[in-house]
Amino acid sequence: TFEPVNGVKVTFYDAGHILGSSVILLESEDKRILFSG
Repeated sequence: TFEPVNGVKVTFYDAGHILGSSVILLESEDKRILFSG
């Protein structure tokens, strides 16, 4: 988890289906976005 912009957290999770694949979770105070490709 890291915070590239003040107030926005980014977390990478292992997607598990392809070597090196990931799911990305972007979180701010009032919203969440999950990007899976």
